[in-house]
Amino acid sequence: MSSELIIKKADPEMTEDQLPSLLPQQRIMLHYILEGNDYTTAYRKAGYNAAPENQDKAAYILVTRNPLKAHLGYFAKELSKLITPDWKAQKLAQIVNNSLNKDEPQLYDPEIAIKAIAELNKMSGDYAAQTSQVQHLHASIDDIRNARLEYKNDK
Repeated sequence: MSSELIIKKADPEMTEDQLPSLLPQQRIMLHYILEGNDYTTAYRKAGYNAAPENQDKAAYILVTRNPLKAHLGYFAKELSKLITPDWKAQKLAQIVNNSLNKDEPQLYDPEIAIKAIAELNKMSGDYAAQTSQVQHLHASIDDIRNARLEYKNDK
């Protein structure tokens, strides 16, 4: 399975019915790495069948032993190469646009937009509004005049 397929899976336009040609081992990688499911959920979504009381153990064994463990590590590295800051910014911008779209009430959520904007700001190095500290100086009128005269003399 190519790493491009992993990215295509992240694309909302790709549907689950486009994935049947994948092997269960490949599907478990998609469900585990990309969707962030735990071992057991990824195991079930990938189409593995085990008795409910044995699913946790079977999933753990499957993903922690070679060759699947090696493949998971490889695809996690490949995925990190493909998901660039530009890609992340593009997806966050889509989230902002979707969550501020009043034409689709089920997606409209200003809080999600605010969180996505905050994440975009962090990515660009803008963590928060700059605050300035006001210092109160105590000076007499004579001190101010003398400082002004010194300033004019220095020019």
